[in-house]
Parts: sequence; C-alpha cells; structure tokens
Amino acid sequence: MAEAIGRAKPQLLELREHIRTVFRAKAAREPLPRASIAALNDASRAAPEWTEIGTNGELERRTQATAVKRLLAVYARSAIVIAADNEAQLRVCGAPSCGMFYRPRRRQQRWCSEPCGNRARFARHYAARRR
Repeated sequence: MAEAIGRAKPQLLELREHIRTVFRAKAAREPLPRASIAALNDASRAAPEWTEIGTNGELERRTQATAVKRLLAVYARSAIVIAADNEAQLRVCGAPSCGMFYRPRRRQQRWCSEPCGNRARFARHYAARRR
C-alpha cells in the first residue's frame, strides 16, 4: 500500500495546488474557483464510502476504492469542510517564508504560530537596523 501511495505523489501534489487555490480565495474572501472546487469534488466522489455495523456491534467505515483514492478523498474532504465553513475565517501567515493557512484564535493575530511571529519581528527589526 505504501508503494501505491508513493506512486500517487503527482496526484497528491496536484490536489494540494487545488486546495491552496481554494484556501487563498477563501482567505481573500473571493469566490471559490470553480475548477479547483470541481477537482476537490471529483477526488471526494472517487472513493464513496458507507458505514456498517460490524459483528461486534461497532461502526465500521467501508469503501471499495483503492488506498490512493481513499487517501485523495480524505484529503479533499478535509479541505471541503474548511472551505465550506462560512463561520471560520482563514488567513495566510504574514511571516517571511511561511505562507501557511491558519484559523486565527484572536482578532489581531497575523501569524500562524509564535515562531513565525518571532521570525517576522526579527526580520522587521533587522531591516530597520540595516537602514
């Protein structure tokens, strides 16, 4: 299975670009790009799944999709949930060389983490000293 997932790297990278495109649009409060939304929906649709009750009485997730399609579907579905959440804000980290997407915990939060905030403050301080 790991070998199959390894061979799926180009598909994962392509899906990642669609996810980033959707997240950038959401962070900028722009309409979500149709082509990227279609790619996420296609990946999700490629691995239909259902829930069954096992003989031990516990819930079990079932699918007939390959491991790669299941991986891509889970990845796409996670992004779909974030993109469709109208309550959650999404921002892009303002620290140098980061660019990660994050959900702010505070109104004035500008960075995804403390280390990124430290890097940004250090870069600002260093730039001011060089002048």
